[in-house]
Amino acid sequence: MANEIQKRQNKEPLLTNEELFLFSEHDINEIAQYLSPSLAVEFQFFYYQNRIRTTEQELEEIKNQITEYEQKYEGTYDEIAGAFTSSQIDSMDESVDYDDWGILEQNKKALMKQLQKG
Repeated sequence: MANEIQKRQNKEPLLTNEELFLFSEHDINEIAQYLSPSLAVEFQFFYYQNRIRTTEQELEEIKNQITEYEQKYEGTYDEIAGAFTSSQIDSMDESVDYDDWGILEQNKKALMKQLQKG
């Protein structure tokens, strides 16, 4: 894998800086699933290395991702996932979405707390 990454070092970047900001972290992880393992690692590394966000920008991105889930499942996380036990959720086809959504909600609360502290 190191050889493949060294070969890519002399090539054009995977994304320009302008293109980089069109994607959310969720988008990058979704795209990486369809790449070869070595290219996926490089793609994600490039994204995280070059995407510098403020806390406010990160919070806005998380809120947008949460809104996508709320529209998809027609409710808030507490309304949808709160109606089930964790073992019921684990047995559902949507369990990965619910897990990701729950993590986004936790991250949103942590960022909001961080912003309040100033």
